[in-house]
Amino acid sequence: MGNSLKLEILNRLNNGGHIVAELKAGSDSLRRWIAVFKTKTYPLQDNPPQHLYSILDFELDKGLIDEYFADEDMLHKKRYNADTIEELTELLSSLNIDLPSFTYPWKCDYPF
Repeated sequence: MGNSLKLEILNRLNNGGHIVAELKAGSDSLRRWIAVFKTKTYPLQDNPPQHLYSILDFELDKGLIDEYFADEDMLHKKRYNADTIEELTELLSSLNIDLPSFTYPWKCDYPF
């Protein structure tokens, strides 16, 4: 497993775009993704975000991918947060995620 994000992927994340990796799902009828978002802040924001990075790990029935689906259709949903890039990479590594597998959302059929 690689131990760092590719530079172009890290740049996308730090410039406000989200990054995604497709992971092995728990069943052949499901697909699984993990997405990392940089929390947006705005000038004069009364309640700034508590964490710099937000991570969403979920599975989705393959039959719903090309259709509208609701939040409750996401299965085995887990959320994580990180405050620094070091904390983010450590967290993802602790989840046994290959960091170089992160890519642009459209390259792995991410449904959002």
